[in-house]
Amino acid sequence: MRKTFPLLILLTILTGCAGRNPMTIYRPNARTPLEERSYNALKVADRMIQEAERSNAAGTLPEFMRPIVNGLIDAYELTLTAATGYVAVIGTADENLRGQELVALMLDLDAMITKMFERGGGP
Repeated sequence: MRKTFPLLILLTILTGCAGRNPMTIYRPNARTPLEERSYNALKVADRMIQEAERSNAAGTLPEFMRPIVNGLIDAYELTLTAATGYVAVIGTADENLRGQELVALMLDLDAMITKMFERGGGP
């Protein structure tokens, strides 16, 4: 189950679900499905980063997880920047291009989330 969880997140992000997934955080007033799904992906990553930071502060974060957490943080920051840029251009000619860039970065973020789970760093 742990290894399939990030794939489920990605499927929810990219395709949406007919029903509401209880693991999904919905952005109030999202103007597009991509805005809502990127918000969800960023919230999941943010929670994982916060948990890793708590583990690090408590001295329980294994050394081998540090580069993985750093990779997740990098992917999170890039995706956050892209999501912010995408939201700024919704309804303009740049929306499609920025949306494609955001989806590519969300795939990278999902890969880092998957790596965290594979190494035992997921919830």
